[in-house]
Amino acid sequence: MRLRHAIAIAILPVLIMPLSISPAAAASAVQITYVQYDSPGPDTRSNKSLNAEWVRIRNFSSTKKTLTGWTLRDRAGHVYRFNTFALKPGKSVRIHTGKGANTAADRYWRRDRYVWNNRGDKAILRNRAGTTMGTCTWGDGDGTKTCVAVAATPPPVGNECSNPYFTTSHLNGGITDGGYYVHNNLWNAADYPGTKGTTQVCSYRSWNHVGTANDARGDGAVKTYANVHKDYSGRTISSFPRLTSTFAARAPGTGTYNVAYDLWLNGVPNDEVMIWTDNHQQVPAGSRFSAGVSLSGYTWDVYATRDNGYVAFVPSNGARLTSGTLDLKAMLNYLVDRGRVAPNATVDQICYGVELVDTGGLPATWRFTEFSITDS
Repeated sequence: MRLRHAIAIAILPVLIMPLSISPAAAASAVQITYVQYDSPGPDTRSNKSLNAEWVRIRNFSSTKKTLTGWTLRDRAGHVYRFNTFALKPGKSVRIHTGKGANTAADRYWRRDRYVWNNRGDKAILRNRAGTTMGTCTWGDGDGTKTCVAVAATPPPVGNECSNPYFTTSHLNGGITDGGYYVHNNLWNAADYPGTKGTTQVCSYRSWNHVGTANDARGDGAVKTYANVHKDYSGRTISSFPRLTSTFAARAPGTGTYNVAYDLWLNGVPNDEVMIWTDNHQQVPAGSRFSAGVSLSGYTWDVYATRDNGYVAFVPSNGARLTSGTLDLKAMLNYLVDRGRVAPNATVDQICYGVELVDTGGLPATWRFTEFSITDS
């Protein structure tokens, strides 16, 4: 975490591109899959901060791999060497920079200084003979690098994520999966100390978010919006032959939050249309301009700010929609017909996740078990 840089809180996903690796590395069943090269928070050099800088290595084979004598190093020549250790088939191990008790899933470099350079570095994995088995290179980014996308068998639709292949607590962490992006998105956490969030991903259709927030100030501000989303390049509403989406989620029923769609129009971020599906003690911005509107088989109250920069569909009479299908195009056309959205407005991003306001300072879990978009 040397040469720390400011983190830009962006909603746009990063496309994971295939790496160019050597023949030896390409043939290796053991690969570097992910690097958390920028430990979240200030560079205090505390052991906790050092251990939040890590590299994950995975065994993709169906047999146990002995890593005794293997090394992990950076460009500057700092070297971690595995003592007696074997990695089970399909399992991963994280190499933390600081000190700790070694386990099958976590090993410790025992350094008192950061290793990985934020503005660009290279992690190199070599076997006992010194042959390079895997590499991962990054430039000046958001603090994380997905090196090899892990192919996971997604759980059946409707199943909860119980064996995630990807987990992040980084305030802007995320991963591309099946043409969608699952995003931790702790966008407002820095202004509310104690706000935390961890997203666990089995697939874009099956993921969990564990969030902690406290509304001690009483301002009702949204702190985080963990979500799965799909991006569009400025497509007009009329250009979609159809635009529907399925959803399902199980919420904890405590605190203040709303499970919701967030549609960004005319840029990201810019004009916002939200569709709340499961609201718990949250109040939308603006004022209600219509009630009892029947769309997508449900009844909605519709709110908007004075400039129509924010519009929200909220289920009428406190209804909780935990699963279903929405006709997003019909809902957008309703707003166009009422002058709330311009006829030539573009759809730039469609998200589904949880806006978190308060959990009383204790962790709470949201489990998302279905999401898809039909746009053709």
